[in-house]
Amino acid sequence: MPELGDVERFRRLVTAFEGAVVERIDVVDAGVIRNIGAERFVVCLSGKRMGSATRVGKWLTVAVDGLFVVFHFGMTGSLERGAGDLHADDRVVFVTDRGEFRYRDLRKLRGIYLAADTGEVDRILGDVGVDALGISAMELRDRLQSRRGSIKAALIDQTRIAGIGNFGSDEILWRAGIHPQTLTHTLDPDQWARLHRALSTVVRATARAGHTPRGPRWLTGARWPRPPHCPSCSSVLQRSAVARRTSVWCPICQNVAES
Repeated sequence: MPELGDVERFRRLVTAFEGAVVERIDVVDAGVIRNIGAERFVVCLSGKRMGSATRVGKWLTVAVDGLFVVFHFGMTGSLERGAGDLHADDRVVFVTDRGEFRYRDLRKLRGIYLAADTGEVDRILGDVGVDALGISAMELRDRLQSRRGSIKAALIDQTRIAGIGNFGSDEILWRAGIHPQTLTHTLDPDQWARLHRALSTVVRATARAGHTPRGPRWLTGARWPRPPHCPSCSSVLQRSAVARRTSVWCPICQNVAES
């Protein structure tokens, strides 16, 4: 699933087209155009000049001559530079005077929206929380500590903090030494401080890389082998469903969840 780092990569890709003119749009699959007909979508944007791109959490908004194209990538979506034959999952192709980029998505769980103004953008984004990149320690605690349930569920709640997904939350909690099932209201000041440090490290690194890194010191890279081993202590990692997501943690490095 695309998380903050992935969408930051897509933002950088679209930023390279700032100032380009949309020559045409090829809608291969109209089902991913969510709030307007495909023909109208093409008419509204053709011949327009692309502006800046902004990201909030997992949402990407691109200004196009007073209009706004809003992308959400769901479980399997992405933006890719285009050339040559279409990929089987290419759904919409944006052709500009500087080349083309494509909205690609296997499962089509979300898609592309067109907004007439910033107010409509806000309505499309809904109750999305503050972006995880740059959140302060105080704001992190203020937004999460009142949420009932596990800290894992709180971290992936996009209405509280936007941009952290399953892999990112596991990485943050592992680095903070906190079990994913720990109840949010039981965290002490030291745990909140560790959580903020880990979150800042992870989201900055993922934003730079354009994805969640899988290096030798990252839990994300260690979760795939069978059996998976902790990059820090080499213990066998545990795996179970937490907040309806497959979560991975270290039984030695991460504190036992409190009830």
